[in-house]
Amino acid sequence: MASEAMSRLLGAADNVYSFVPKPSSLRFFSHGWGDLGKARASRHKMGECIEGREYERAAAQIPLPAGAGDGSFPSPWAQYLPAESADVPFRLLLPANGAAPRAIVIVCPGTGDQTFAYREYMFAQPLLDAAGVGVLLLMPPHVGSRKPASQSLHYVNTVEQYLIQSGASQIECLTALAWAQRAFPEALLGIAGLSWGGAMAACVGALWEGPVAITALLSTVNAEPLISGLLQADVAWEVLKEPEWSQLGAGATGNRLRTIFEEFSFEHLVRAVELGVALNVPRAMRMAGDAAAPKVAVHAVAKHDKFVAYSGQLGLYECVRRLGVDARLVHVPGGHASNHALARWTLAHLVGESVEQLEKRVRPSARL
Repeated sequence: MASEAMSRLLGAADNVYSFVPKPSSLRFFSHGWGDLGKARASRHKMGECIEGREYERAAAQIPLPAGAGDGSFPSPWAQYLPAESADVPFRLLLPANGAAPRAIVIVCPGTGDQTFAYREYMFAQPLLDAAGVGVLLLMPPHVGSRKPASQSLHYVNTVEQYLIQSGASQIECLTALAWAQRAFPEALLGIAGLSWGGAMAACVGALWEGPVAITALLSTVNAEPLISGLLQADVAWEVLKEPEWSQLGAGATGNRLRTIFEEFSFEHLVRAVELGVALNVPRAMRMAGDAAAPKVAVHAVAKHDKFVAYSGQLGLYECVRRLGVDARLVHVPGGHASNHALARWTLAHLVGESVEQLEKRVRPSARL
């Protein structure tokens, strides 16, 4: 009972976000819907790209690393992105003792994470020190140094750009995994992330054809947090409204946005795999349960998260399990804000545990 009360108390910190004053310019989709046809074309091309393993050819063009440090590579998705997002900055962090890394894990950022600093402190340093795991940090499109001049902070200008951003991030992470596999052929591979980054990690892990350790932390199966969670106040609803919907009531815009998000969601792809109705579903998803390429996942969920609904967190976990991935569910106390603030102590170890879980599957005789 005491632990439940403490979790609720920590979760209450999420409510503070509602009282943080922000200028009206800091809103998602302040430039409207954008070209949804372009977003759908990008989604279709994504299936072709993954099925044809075009990301592997892109990875082969990236020089192998001489050691830890910063670099960049051209985004395979540059044709769909603004000029400022054409290149993908990355930071490679390796164990300081010079030993070969046991694994290389990509850590994806959550919404609003504009630099490498948070992920390096909260996740990379504990993994390097305690687990001998190398970490690869990518900067996603429309974030940090890849932000278009017309965009304010992480608030993507249009729905079109938001949808393409997610697809581009997944292709870029697949490219980075293929590069890491070339650079560190003896290392295990992993992909992890918190919040939006965790959703990207789950998608990328399902799309990757080889063995991989997935760690999705406080993540959801769709973009519902922008519609019904605390972040709904950060959406430019007035810009998205259209006159012909006025008779449908105030919820019409949200319902249209929900329908479009669903069309592009991970859950939609999983359902297509189960039904066998989509010809361009990537082969990796069809083969996720193949014993020749074991995949494991650790999903952390928080019941008192007010940004990402508990049901959505469980939904992502169930989707990964439906693909045949060996997944484990872990409940953590508190909510979104408290776990962001304490991630080094409450969440980082779960990334190491997912690597251990994969190591037991791939190298059963290895000493852990």
